This record gives sequence, C-alpha cells and structure tokens, in this order.
Amino acid sequence: MYYRYSTALSHIFLSFVGVYCLRSYTAQNHNAGYHPIFSYLIVLTNSLSGIWKWGNPANGYTSNTIYSHTRLLQTIFTFPLIVTELWMKSNSCWLIAYVHIACSLLIWMCYYFRAYRDKFVDIVIALNILSCFIVSINMENFYGMSLGLSYGINHFVLREGCEIFEMPTIDFYNYALCFFLPFSLKALQA
Repeated sequence: MYYRYSTALSHIFLSFVGVYCLRSYTAQNHNAGYHPIFSYLIVLTNSLSGIWKWGNPANGYTSNTIYSHTRLLQTIFTFPLIVTELWMKSNSCWLIAYVHIACSLLIWMCYYFRAYRDKFVDIVIALNILSCFIVSINMENFYGMSLGLSYGINHFVLREGCEIFEMPTIDFYNYALCFFLPFSLKALQA
C-alpha cells in the first residue's frame, strides 16, 4: 500500500510550517548563515516528496527512492545544521561549529557503505542534542534548549515502524517536526 492519506496530511502541515520558517528566517536575517536555509529546504523537499508518495494512490510508488533519500537527509542533517548555526551565532571557534556537519557527512557516507548506521545516527544525534544544550546555556537561549528537547523526543521516542494510538509513527514524527521548526526559528532569532 503506497498511499496513506493521514501521512500525506502530516506532510502537508510540515511543508506549510517549513515554508513559514524558511520565509521568516530569510526575511529577518538578510546576511545570516545559510545552514538553517538548507535545513528548512531539506524538510520542505522531504515533505513534498512525502505528499506525492503517501497522497497519490496511482503513482505514489514512483517516488520511493526520492522519498527514502530525502528522509535520510532530513534525519541526518536537519538538526546538525541548526546546531551549527547556533554555534556560529555564539561567536565560538568555527571548528566546533562545523564538527556537527562533518559528523553528519560521516554518517551519510556510512549509510551508503552499509556500515553500522543506526548506532552512529543515534550517537551523533545525542551528541548534537548535548551540544545544543551547551551552546543554549552559554547564550541563555531557552528556545535552543526546547529545540534540543523537542528533537530528542522526536528522534528517540518516536521510532519508525511502530504505531501509537493506531496511527503510524511517521505522522507523529512529522507533527513533532512541526514544533521543532518554529523552536529552531526562535532559537536562531534569540
């Protein structure tokens, strides 16, 4: 079954929130960093391919490959790009900031070489959450702390493959990302 309208609806909500955050960030930060823009674009691309996959009963199967790749990019890069920009805003060493993206690139290569990918993803996401808390405490940015908390719950509690209240986890994951994106916008504006 390649269509599930509830999942398509969650992708529609996520795409609206992604467009809002992208427009708000670019409108208010004319010369700000480009990392959040890439993060929001990854979420938006995954949402659009998810709308096509889950909302199109006749041809949804044609986007399986695109959807799986954009979902992988969303899982691996969305949060580290935001954390990188938080570190850049704190005027810390640029090397500390770019370690988050370098670790994500390493995981991305491990996915294509089929090496211990799930354990690496969990470790890097946990370290990104810890790093987000550290930079948020240093900057006294409470939105950053809620950003790390919301993504931690999203990644570690809402696991793929199980159902909660007879609703697919991917729907909860998308709705939780609808909270994560505004938290990231507010954390970057603080």
